[in-house]
Amino acid sequence: MEDKKEAAQNTVIIAGTRIEGKISGNTDIRVEGEISGTVELDSTIVIAGTGSSACSIKAKNVVIEGAHTGDITTQESILISPDGRVKANLKTPVISIEKGAKFSGSIEMSF
Repeated sequence: MEDKKEAAQNTVIIAGTRIEGKISGNTDIRVEGEISGTVELDSTIVIAGTGSSACSIKAKNVVIEGAHTGDITTQESILISPDGRVKANLKTPVISIEKGAKFSGSIEMSF
């Protein structure tokens, strides 16, 4: 039951969808398509393996499984998965770049 409730509170941008502009809110977002512009969330954004983003992101947590270009600032953490590809300046208290991930940019660890 909890999984259904949690899934209902998430927003999914499905593959084949492109969104340009500003995205803001407080629910988790999973990007399987493409986004560009700015993202400001009080929650988590996941750029899925099929997803790509070319935007600045400010969020509680960011997970990159696909491709991302643009600055990222988080309140809690950034995770770049083994298939993640990131070109960005990152500012976060906690970062994890897994083996196989591609990263180009700078990292500022805040605490």
